Amino acid sequence: MTQNPTALAGILHAYQYRPRVENELTELFRAFPSLRAHEDVYVANDGRESMMVAVRGTIPISYRGAVYNIPIAIYLPPAFPSAHPIPLVTPVAGMRVKDNHPHVALSGECYLPYLSRWVASHSSLVGLVRSLQQLFAASPPVYAVPPGSQPAPTPHRPPPVSRPAAEHTDPRYHPVPQPTHPSAHLTPTHHPAYTQPPAHRLSSGSLHSLQSTPPRPTIEQKRAQLVKKLEERLSQEQKTMDTKMDACNEDAKALAESQQTLRRLRQTFTAAQQQQQRNLEQIQQADAVLAAQLLRLNEAQSGHRPADELVHPADPLSAQQMEAAAEVGSLDDLFYALDRSLQNDVITVDMYLQRVRRLAREQFFARALQNKVFTVQELHQPLPTTTSHPQRAVARARPRSSSTGGGAQRSWRLSQVLSPLPEPPQILTLVRGTQGQTTVWVATRHGSVLVYEPRTRQIVSRMPALSPGKRINALLQVGERVWACSDDNTVQVFSAESRNLVQQLRAHTAPVMAVCSSAFGGQRTTVFTASATGEVCAWTPEGQALARVNLSRGITCMCSCENYLVLGSERNILLLDGQLRGVCSWEAHHRLVKSLCSARTHVWSCSDDQSIKVWDVQNLTPGKSARCLKVFQPQRGRAFCLEYDGQGTVYAGFFDNSVMVHDANTLQVRDVLHVEDAHKDSVRALQLINPNELWSASLDSMICVWNYV
Repeated sequence: MTQNPTALAGILHAYQYRPRVENELTELFRAFPSLRAHEDVYVANDGRESMMVAVRGTIPISYRGAVYNIPIAIYLPPAFPSAHPIPLVTPVAGMRVKDNHPHVALSGECYLPYLSRWVASHSSLVGLVRSLQQLFAASPPVYAVPPGSQPAPTPHRPPPVSRPAAEHTDPRYHPVPQPTHPSAHLTPTHHPAYTQPPAHRLSSGSLHSLQSTPPRPTIEQKRAQLVKKLEERLSQEQKTMDTKMDACNEDAKALAESQQTLRRLRQTFTAAQQQQQRNLEQIQQADAVLAAQLLRLNEAQSGHRPADELVHPADPLSAQQMEAAAEVGSLDDLFYALDRSLQNDVITVDMYLQRVRRLAREQFFARALQNKVFTVQELHQPLPTTTSHPQRAVARARPRSSSTGGGAQRSWRLSQVLSPLPEPPQILTLVRGTQGQTTVWVATRHGSVLVYEPRTRQIVSRMPALSPGKRINALLQVGERVWACSDDNTVQVFSAESRNLVQQLRAHTAPVMAVCSSAFGGQRTTVFTASATGEVCAWTPEGQALARVNLSRGITCMCSCENYLVLGSERNILLLDGQLRGVCSWEAHHRLVKSLCSARTHVWSCSDDQSIKVWDVQNLTPGKSARCLKVFQPQRGRAFCLEYDGQGTVYAGFFDNSVMVHDANTLQVRDVLHVEDAHKDSVRALQLINPNELWSASLDSMICVWNYV
């Protein structure tokens, strides 16, 4: 038996909630120093044995102005505190359990209202012992018997609850003897020992009276006694069951009230959400109206007029040519919309063919009209280039041509579609080995990693998920190691050469979402990781923790630019310095920020609000938001990923299965990669292998290889 915390930890190895059990025992020993804990075998009523922690000792009670010590034992099941403890009264030599006690059976088992209302989150061992004190002070469960007296016959009791070692040899439990007066049940600990009076001589009258022995009880009498005992026992069990039933009814009533409260709260939340949605729609409508008015005001102030008012056809033939060209272009857009509807199963094949046949006929006649008008215009005298209005130019449309003049121009073209992966790819990253070899690591949505050889474009290695079902959110090579951020709250560090797990860092308490590295101020490289709950940790490349800060807001992406650590958090962008101290933050988008990348002195961000923005962090004033240099709204749905090639080009993957190429110097769109044989779903990851080769990954489990030729 011990109260030492180290020894307590040694006997609590089988318990699921060890810290809770250890705290409960510590509080119990502090409140009742006479109790001690040790391991013991508990034997249930059905004969099953199990090893439990038993708390033994005495608890003081006050009865009729005197203090008595009641010996007890409390067994803690392995599921404690989810399962309630088992208290017992353990009378020692010279003590006996009182018959018909309202809360203690003859076997020593205790039936308490506190146990029937046991709740793991609110009940405790100290509360249990105090409840025992209150009940035993009202009616003590044991009484002392004089030494040498014959034990009274007791009814059959269930099997022993436990077999503690040397229970009756401990001198602390020896009661003070009592005289045999029927009203005396317990002896206070401070009374002197009882001395039995000398035996009296028997007179002839008393001897004659002893010769008449009482008759033995008949079977009917024994049966009546047994029935009486059973009725008492059943009555006691019925009371216990009624108490438990009342507690269950109270719990059911409380649960019903909580359910009604939750239902009301849900209705209130739904109504508030609908009201907010209506308010948002009204705000968007008002914003559109204000934008239109602002545009008209700017035009009025600058003196510019719309292009439709400035450009007019020179003659009826040119007007007819422009209308035909507009019709051909609109039909091309309509064909594209029909193709998308067929791919998304919005329309059937029959409907598609019927509409395409009709629209193709219309487009054919429109193109024929274009060619005919152009032929007529070429045969006649060239029309004047100006009209009577000096500020209006003349536009003459020509039909579209498949060939272009001049020398050959380079562009991005689809080179190969790799074999479908068993799982949708999530992340792409280029890894360079120490011997100069280059590989592409592909992290899937289920946590596994596939390693490709870029030249042969074949899988050379498969790395199973360390935590099945937990995906990898980010990959980054730092020196000879590859850092992987996982949904299992860890950062997994692999060797770039052997691809074996080197370390598993566990500083985060939520899924790790982003990783980046930087050498601020020319110092040693530092690796930064961020979690979904706002925890940002700084590490050495060897995996040693340097600093940790909690921003209390979810982080979705991260990069470094101009000695700043740039983080995307919900709709905002946050800037930290190398010591993880806040510099500034601002609302960058109207919805969630999906990805960040740094291009020289600018930070590019994309969001669920279907926009891409460029921010100037070079001329940043601490405490103020960065200046927005450019806003791209390509009307291609959401952008999911950004990739910078280090030479002035930024690539973005979009929801409509396309990749857009931007010029980071002029902040203009350079090209759009979108062909029918490429992706069938949104582009989620990009990786530039070399200046002339780009890999893109999509949720359709495909990886496309693009070449700049």
